[in-house]
Amino acid sequence: MKNLSYSETLENQTLEFEKGPPNSWSDVYIKNEWGTPITEIEFIHRYESDRYDIERFDLIDNNERIFALKAGYWTGIGRTGKDYWWIRYKDDRKTWTCKSNFFCFLTANDAKSDRPVEIVIKKNKMEVSPPVSSGDYVTLYPEA
Repeated sequence: MKNLSYSETLENQTLEFEKGPPNSWSDVYIKNEWGTPITEIEFIHRYESDRYDIERFDLIDNNERIFALKAGYWTGIGRTGKDYWWIRYKDDRKTWTCKSNFFCFLTANDAKSDRPVEIVIKKNKMEVSPPVSSGDYVTLYPEA
């Protein structure tokens, strides 16, 4: 039996969105500061289990910054869920990823700012920087 990747598992699920469309949106950009080009990129933003934004890219050159996706999320009373971030890509030697439960919150102030969320891929870490809220980072490691 084939082991499915995190993104393949998500795509194979039937997702029911009972809460209607998100009330907040933010553009998300990815910048590659890895040191070399990265390829076969899979990138996911997830709001709790209510919303999945998934994109794939063939190549991001070193020091290149690209538009990745528009992240949908909910803000307001009773909707302070977590925004999860996940990535997988290849460099010239290995496939790299991060844990699937890494989160960094987006807020109504982030949506109102009209500035993007910045994702920066560096050696051994992915940094998530919302435009207003506090950012965070997660360790990247080679896939087994």
